[in-house]
Order: sequence, then C-alpha cells, then structure tokens
Amino acid sequence: MTSGQPYDDAFGYDPATHDVPTRPRRAPLDEAQIAQARDMLATPGATVTATAHRLGVSTQTIYRHVLHRPWNR
Repeated sequence: MTSGQPYDDAFGYDPATHDVPTRPRRAPLDEAQIAQARDMLATPGATVTATAHRLGVSTQTIYRHVLHRPWNR
C-alpha cells in the first residue's frame, strides 16, 4: 500500500493463471460413513445434531450429504 500500487498488483497474484496451486478437496463423508449416518438417523429418537457430533462433522454436512437437502440462501 505504501508503494502506491493497487492492492491486486502488489503481490503479483493472478487466480486466473493455470499454475495456481489448489488444495485437493475430499468428500466430508465417505460412503461407509453416509450409510452409518443413515442407520443412526433411522433409529427412533435420533437427531441430526447427535449424528453429526458422533461422526465429527457439522449438522449442515449431514443435511447435505446424508439427507440430500441442499443449502438454500
């Protein structure tokens, strides 16, 4: 900022280039965990919150990947 260059140019970073490093994404739950979550949710009295806690994920992950309820803004 003190050099007078615009912020975007100060670091020489261009996300449109093809050599930008990317972090590989993994699915939050594998197929076995999804099946386990479905079994857990099928038991009487089971909650999404308890299932998410047991699997170590967020409740939103359970809604999206197990119950197939996309997040709507």
